[in-house]
Amino acid sequence: MHDRFASQPEDYWSGARQYLAWAVRAGLLTPREALEIKRHGLRRGVVAEVRRFREQLYTLLVARIENQVPNGDAVRMLGTLIHQALRDLRFDAQAPGKLSWDAAARDARLPLKRVALSALDLLQHGAADRLKRCAAVGECGWLF
Repeated sequence: MHDRFASQPEDYWSGARQYLAWAVRAGLLTPREALEIKRHGLRRGVVAEVRRFREQLYTLLVARIENQVPNGDAVRMLGTLIHQALRDLRFDAQAPGKLSWDAAARDARLPLKRVALSALDLLQHGAADRLKRCAAVGECGWLF
């Protein structure tokens, strides 16, 4: 999302095709995975779900930056996606890292599951104090 606090913010996820293109650019899907997902079709409402997760994750990370108790809905949504991700991973001796995604897990929610696992790692083991937001609160809404 560009300039979250603008009077008319620009949402780069205006549709399923834009969401999949972003997921490839962000390294959350390979081009092959995106093509496979596109070929199988995206279920209705997936972009709305992606946007909800984006907002809940934003809320959770802002709470971490501000050293506050996070919103319960944000924690629950992250937890749900973490559980789904762990359920969809399989031990694979041939895979880098020894885990691979079950074929059924390669759907439009795969980028969300990957982000959820990354967020968990950041919040548990990463230098979460490195999380920052725009210098002026309410100015751009970016987290980095």
